[in-house]
Amino acid sequence: MKLDLALIGGKVITPFREVKNGGVTITENKIYEVGKVKDLDLNNCDEVIDVSDKIVVPGFIDLLVHGGGGFGFSDEVEKHYHEISNYFLRHGSTTMLASLHAKPWEKLLNDLRSVAKYIRENPSSNIKGIHMEGPYLNKELKGAMNEDYLLQPSVETFYEMYDAADGLMRIMTIAPELPNAMDVIREASFRGVVVSLGHSTATYEQIDLAIDNGATHVTHIFNAMNSLHHRKPSLLAGSLLRDELKIQLIADNFHVHPAIMELLMKVKTHKGIVLITDSIRAGGMHNNS
Repeated sequence: MKLDLALIGGKVITPFREVKNGGVTITENKIYEVGKVKDLDLNNCDEVIDVSDKIVVPGFIDLLVHGGGGFGFSDEVEKHYHEISNYFLRHGSTTMLASLHAKPWEKLLNDLRSVAKYIRENPSSNIKGIHMEGPYLNKELKGAMNEDYLLQPSVETFYEMYDAADGLMRIMTIAPELPNAMDVIREASFRGVVVSLGHSTATYEQIDLAIDNGATHVTHIFNAMNSLHHRKPSLLAGSLLRDELKIQLIADNFHVHPAIMELLMKVKTHKGIVLITDSIRAGGMHNNS
């Protein structure tokens, strides 16, 4: 077999083991072989790159990215989308969702159209879809959102967003306790949009109902949700207890304490946790203060 590329000498991480002084060979844009360097046949390889002292891992997938490197997806500027894409590629994210937030309605629809147009016209980009964080969020736990632009859920406005996104809305964050939220959750799930629960004061019973209507994710666990209460279980309790829900975790040691992350691993295991950055335009910028 003629090989196009080999990465040798690094520590190769697979889902099952670590290979020290390992190598990865690639041909036709696919991984052909993984193993110890001494066991690889590199005689017919076009390019061999020494990655000693480096870690070789699968590309990262980030489901919640508002921006980075000084640029945001709400800028409606194609060049800025390129900059965000390249910034995340340099840090190993080979697949990501462009995340949008609540804005004045027509501007939000323009954001969706602008990002969708970019994705359609740049199929080789690492930006593969849209995560719509809102606008159906609870004002009591709005986080950094401007509450003036948060809306009550309606199937009609969801359709407008879905159409503006040209079918590229992959995830939508919603507070399930809001009026008509279940109708929107059901419609979104039916159209293949992953419904993620967040920015929410929902009771456990409302979480249970949301799951029955199609909810499968929880946005940035612990953040923008009520704390755990032993007599009033809410979104956090449901997130931990219900296996139907995968939790999105910002594992930066700031948003969630390392001890709590260890607890999450014991409760949800790696199969129930999705790591996200929730990066904003300031991500990766120097702190000059």
